[in-house]
Amino acid sequence: MAQLLGRQIGSAGSWSPIINFGLDDWLEAVNLFSPAQLSVGRKRSSGVLTGYIPFSRLTEAIKFLFGFSWVDSSGYLRRSVPVTHPWSPNLFATELIECTGVQFITKIAQPHKWSLPYAEYRLCKVSVMFSQPPYEVLADGDLAGLGNDYNAYRGEEMRRFCFWSPKAYVDQLEMPGSVVVFKAPSDYRINGLLLNGTQITAPRFVFRAEKVRRKLTWVNVPLEFISNNFGFFTKLDKTIGKINSLPFFAESTTPIGEDGGPHTWLLEDVDTVNNEVYADPIVSAVFEGMTRRVDLVMTFCHFNPPRGYAGDLEAGWRLTIASDGLWYPMRYTTTGNDFDYPKEYDFNKLFTYWSDT
Repeated sequence: MAQLLGRQIGSAGSWSPIINFGLDDWLEAVNLFSPAQLSVGRKRSSGVLTGYIPFSRLTEAIKFLFGFSWVDSSGYLRRSVPVTHPWSPNLFATELIECTGVQFITKIAQPHKWSLPYAEYRLCKVSVMFSQPPYEVLADGDLAGLGNDYNAYRGEEMRRFCFWSPKAYVDQLEMPGSVVVFKAPSDYRINGLLLNGTQITAPRFVFRAEKVRRKLTWVNVPLEFISNNFGFFTKLDKTIGKINSLPFFAESTTPIGEDGGPHTWLLEDVDTVNNEVYADPIVSAVFEGMTRRVDLVMTFCHFNPPRGYAGDLEAGWRLTIASDGLWYPMRYTTTGNDFDYPKEYDFNKLFTYWSDT
């Protein structure tokens, strides 16, 4: 992994954070009527649990309840998973909506030079909100290769804390009159005219190009995981406008010409939700100064038109339409070389450390 690291990652280092809080420290508040609440619907569900925790362990409780992310010294993205609701394991702790000291002990001097003094209590009464996120929550141990095999790890982060939404659309393409040369099977003809290597004067045609745009949102990503020391998204910036060199949103064995196969996905855009880099207060409780996070949005466009030359090793965005409505690889007339535009990239690497290019 040394070849992946271009800088010191920081205080997260190679150690695993130790959280000094466990289930025995949580005492649920009970009464004749339970203060716990649960709301269940088809599109959204939520719950609230109220409990008592040791006042001196509040910071540890926050880390334990809500989880956090960090980058280890080998460039892997690590995540501590939030706790789940006991009645519905699909609901995860998302917010502390009440925190009240109980049983006053004494007044404590200011803990650092900019803070106010505060009162110490024996217990804290806390209310924790639970909700169901739109993404899968998986622990580090659920990902292949994490920590020991970077080749197996590439793309695994798409399985957790990621969600996406598709939107189909159609381009109406106009082919103006021009002279073109197509690469096709050597004996293939259109209306008796040999297509391969023949200069063809094309009249004006209009065709449908069916595409699907997919916006993928990747949640709570440490900024240092995707950005170098100077704030550049080293991989992401240079990959915009490129196509997938390997199967993407598909099985690893998906061949050329199948949906999700090589050259069928184009990375159109990379952005952050609300154009925001935010400071995660939970991470601040773990790694002082390592708080900057982003919710990253990547816009991909899928295009897999009908191929006119099924035996060729090209598909998707590398093809050009002919007058028969099928799509073919095209060559330069001056050199005889095939077009190799757009350039390709392994999109699985977008979900690994910034220097893994």
